Amino acid sequence: MANVGRDGGNRPRSAEGDRRSCSTGEGRWLSRHRCAATRAAQDQGPDRALAPAADRRDRGARVRRRARGRAESDCAGGEIYDDGSYENGYGGNPPTIETFQAVQLFTPAAYPATYEAVCVALTTLTEPKDLAFEIEVRDDDGPGGEPGTLLGTVDASASAIPVAGAAPYNCAFYRFETSGLGLEIADGSVFIGVRWATDDPNHFICADQSAETPLHPGSVNLNTGDGWQPTQTLFPGYRALAVRAIGRQVLLGLSTAPSSLDFGDQLVGTRGPTQSTAVASTGDKPLAIGAVGLTGASTGDFAVTSDDCSGVTLTAQQSCTVHLAFEPRSPGAKQALLRIPSNAPGSPHLVPLSGIGTPPPELLLRIQGNRLVLNRRGLTRVKLSCPSTEAGPCAGRLVLRTQRKVRLRGKRRNVVLARARFRVPAGGARRARLRLGRPQLRLIRRQRAARRVRAIARVSDGAGNRARVVKRMRLVPKR
Repeated sequence: MANVGRDGGNRPRSAEGDRRSCSTGEGRWLSRHRCAATRAAQDQGPDRALAPAADRRDRGARVRRRARGRAESDCAGGEIYDDGSYENGYGGNPPTIETFQAVQLFTPAAYPATYEAVCVALTTLTEPKDLAFEIEVRDDDGPGGEPGTLLGTVDASASAIPVAGAAPYNCAFYRFETSGLGLEIADGSVFIGVRWATDDPNHFICADQSAETPLHPGSVNLNTGDGWQPTQTLFPGYRALAVRAIGRQVLLGLSTAPSSLDFGDQLVGTRGPTQSTAVASTGDKPLAIGAVGLTGASTGDFAVTSDDCSGVTLTAQQSCTVHLAFEPRSPGAKQALLRIPSNAPGSPHLVPLSGIGTPPPELLLRIQGNRLVLNRRGLTRVKLSCPSTEAGPCAGRLVLRTQRKVRLRGKRRNVVLARARFRVPAGGARRARLRLGRPQLRLIRRQRAARRVRAIARVSDGAGNRARVVKRMRLVPKR
């Protein structure tokens, strides 16, 4: 194991350099298994090409969480830089080094990103022990790309840390959930690692020093005034720390169910049953929805009847609903789009709407019979029927007019004999009552041609459809 302490100054020492005994720097000698220091110091660490990351990710107040590590979890499938075999472990000699920090650089595969879990491998020298420490996440906005702004910490604890034994050392992984930190990395990298107070007997974070392992950027802070230093500066054999992280892309998404609405056939001028589409947040971030509306060629034939989505912000897996109706104004196929603007990628989202406007059946108001009995007071009745297929009642005006021109007041003309209004319910029948005036009665008695009439009905239904129905009939005066 490798500790960093003081030996007549602040010079790193190597455990491999002296396996028999060494001093803590405070006049106390340790056994070779408990001794760990480096004698060969490097003036500088490996070259790195890391750009500062100032203002590259969402930051807020430092976030702190508490977690207990789960042993035998190595974050398999996560972001891993070690080879799984550990030739050393790093820590600090108390009391010279009171606080030890070691971190490693992590770069997400896609942005925006977060890290949901961190695994660290720990070991100790003399007997199994428990450890309380911190997992910390830092921005890479320090000088020269070193660790900078503290983005969050997790109060961690690990129990029964194993004894190292002979190299390669016996290390145990402990997993800690970091999703509660709410990290959102917009671009660049972060440093993730450990921070703890040193004690005796000491404990160590395991390190990969295999020559075949690519050197990975890492930093150590001994909190002795030197700040963050490249790990290889203090531990020349360093290649990678046994720190692993599980990350994923932070998603922001919107879905609709169903993704399209077909209203089918609908009588022109009538509104059909409503249909609805549910709008759901499918990502991790809050989904902000703007004003929902209609667009497309036939927007006037569709209507949003109710909407609890406009102006709403949905958290993950929440949903809202938009209700729509189809009311065609003219016959034919109709198409429009429900437009849902939001802060999700691909906005605005569109829900296709379709329907067919069908014309109502032809007005089939029937004028029944051929003979109209006219009583002495000039009253007659015309029987009318309205089919059940009509959209509402058949209503309008009925006129009796002579079929041929007759002489009246010295001129030949078609004469209107009587008028009346009528209203017949769909599927029903009614008699329209007409009264002829005295001049019309005298005309009927004197000229038989005036008794041949046309009953003309101008009718409309509940959908606003209009028609003109004509039937030839004969007036029969009652004696």
